[in-house]
Amino acid sequence: MTHFLILQLSVLSLLPIAMAPNRGSALKKVSVSFAIFHFVLAQFLWMLGSDLKSGLSFLDPIFDVNAINIHMIPFLSFLNMLILVGTPARFVEKNMMDQIHLNGFFALLLLTTKSPLLLALIWLIYPLPVVWSLYERYAKKQNFFLSYQLVSGILGAISIYFGHMGIGHANLLMEAFFFIAIIIRIGLFPFHLWIPKLYEKTTFGVALSFLQPQIATIMLFKVVITGKLPTFLYPLHILAGITCLYAAIIAIRQTSLRKTFGYLSLSYNALGIVGIGMMSQAIHQPLNEYSQMGYVGAILVILSVGLAHTSFGVALWNTEARRGYLSLDQYHGSKTPLLSLVVLILGLTSIGFPGTMAFVAEDLVFHSVLEDQPWIGVMLVVATAVNGINVLRLNYKLFAGARREYGEGDLNLREKALFFTICIFLILGGIFPSFMVNQTHSAVMKVQQKHR
Repeated sequence: MTHFLILQLSVLSLLPIAMAPNRGSALKKVSVSFAIFHFVLAQFLWMLGSDLKSGLSFLDPIFDVNAINIHMIPFLSFLNMLILVGTPARFVEKNMMDQIHLNGFFALLLLTTKSPLLLALIWLIYPLPVVWSLYERYAKKQNFFLSYQLVSGILGAISIYFGHMGIGHANLLMEAFFFIAIIIRIGLFPFHLWIPKLYEKTTFGVALSFLQPQIATIMLFKVVITGKLPTFLYPLHILAGITCLYAAIIAIRQTSLRKTFGYLSLSYNALGIVGIGMMSQAIHQPLNEYSQMGYVGAILVILSVGLAHTSFGVALWNTEARRGYLSLDQYHGSKTPLLSLVVLILGLTSIGFPGTMAFVAEDLVFHSVLEDQPWIGVMLVVATAVNGINVLRLNYKLFAGARREYGEGDLNLREKALFFTICIFLILGGIFPSFMVNQTHSAVMKVQQKHR
């Protein structure tokens, strides 16, 4: 087995800052520095790929980097860096940086670990940074989150350790446990209410770092790519399609900015599950054009929509930093044209507006689903249209109307560099998608052939 020393160093590099004491603005600078260092290491790992060997044989039963998750390591590292760099200075709360770093650390471990015992442990403790954040804010008033995560954590840990996530000789009970754990942690209907509430109760940064890596979706992908979990995947596939449309419709009725964003997150994240359902069929049936679209689209949705939606959330967080709590029951006006432009562009890229990277990913999933299950495909198309309305409504409410004096400034140099770089990347990825699609297709084919 090939080992990846730099991977271990990049993961472990999060530990010093995650355990550091709170020191205000100085801590943010150190946190951002570590996040950038970590991303550079992850990018270096991605460029070297399977040619990088460390010879550490004792890591063989614990860590695994294959042709697929080697692409996701820089993605998770970049999300962590994006959230930390984009954190508004006035919102640097006590221990918040530690909580964001720990979320990133646990996400990378879940992605790269193959030991059932370690996977079960990390799955169980993954919500702890959010529990920590909620406890600091509301003391004992965090049952809405803890109750969901305890059920998901316990059932998931049991199924991972004893049933190996459905791999091998797992029985129906273990698969059912894993199915329920995934539904709850992704937030599929009817176990979805905790996600919009989480965005309201904790900071944007902690919520984004917990939800947007879509680690439950990645865990499901790790199982499905082996072709060992067919039993409950079809109902999960249907539930994801229903959630995608339901959350988009419910978002229209929300007057809270954070709740609206929470329901948009639900709708976007469910789309990746639909794509994984199509990918499973590709594993168990002869490959054809539409099945290939499904599994390539599933990976690209996780990457492109995850990046776009996280950036959208950070932009809204910076809007709140300038104006305070914002309601969508009135027009707020704006004297920040660059910020309003960034919010609009990132919102549209996250729904898959034509010419953006997410459009390519969603188009692959839509074509695959429409060919095999047209009724789910129609739901996805309608959900995307409704989400477009939600994004435009959100932008108009925040920035249109009579100008109000909030005393806020427009984007500073750091924010311009961050947001416009991401906007350009997402747009260029949509205009020139061949490299991204070919790399993803090649990676999935390699892993799929290994497990056939």
